[in-house]
Amino acid sequence: MFLLATNKNMRNLLLGLIIFGAIAFCLFPVWPMWMKKGVWYIAVTFLLFMLVLIVIRLLVWLICWCFGFRLWILPNIFDDTRSVADSFKPVYSLEKDEDLKVTDWLYRFASIGAIISLCYYVYIQPNEYHREFLEGQSDFLKDLYSGNLLPDRSDAEKNKMDEVIPEYEDLLKEEKSEEELEREKKMEELINDELQIDRDMDAMDEGGNEGVDEASSSSSNNDNE
Repeated sequence: MFLLATNKNMRNLLLGLIIFGAIAFCLFPVWPMWMKKGVWYIAVTFLLFMLVLIVIRLLVWLICWCFGFRLWILPNIFDDTRSVADSFKPVYSLEKDEDLKVTDWLYRFASIGAIISLCYYVYIQPNEYHREFLEGQSDFLKDLYSGNLLPDRSDAEKNKMDEVIPEYEDLLKEEKSEEELEREKKMEELINDELQIDRDMDAMDEGGNEGVDEASSSSSNNDNE
């Protein structure tokens, strides 16, 4: 950049912009939230684009490699010796492998079998697994683009989390209260059992008294006859 700027004033301007940019990035914690979100959205979008591009390039190359070709999408995208414009040229490059041996084809056929096996394994998984995976990815993207992972938002969420999580003493009190409730429940059950036993005993006593009265009344009737 400095080599292209032959004018001294232009070099000074570019140098000032670099110094200003470095200081501005050092002051990132005091930026307003809308600026932080803007930089965050740009960075996240660029990162996701690069990850998707890398995965697609690798899959396309692997599939073509299994059939004896080498196809690269944007082959110079990671060449740091080229300019930004030249990094996107050419759009693709295609080469055919020559003089392949039998072992080379065996490796490629084995790779095809591994890819097919992996796709079949993913296909036979339950629908709940696929749904949970998609929901997890969707939640992750929502967290990325909602700004929850920014330092200010993350600190605020952390403080809320600290407020929600109870302390150790509170947990001990809750545990003790649960033990006391369990103990009281057992005592109530014992008291109810004893009361039931008393009721049964009273019922048996009443039944025995009625039997004695009936026997005495029947014997008296026999005597009168």
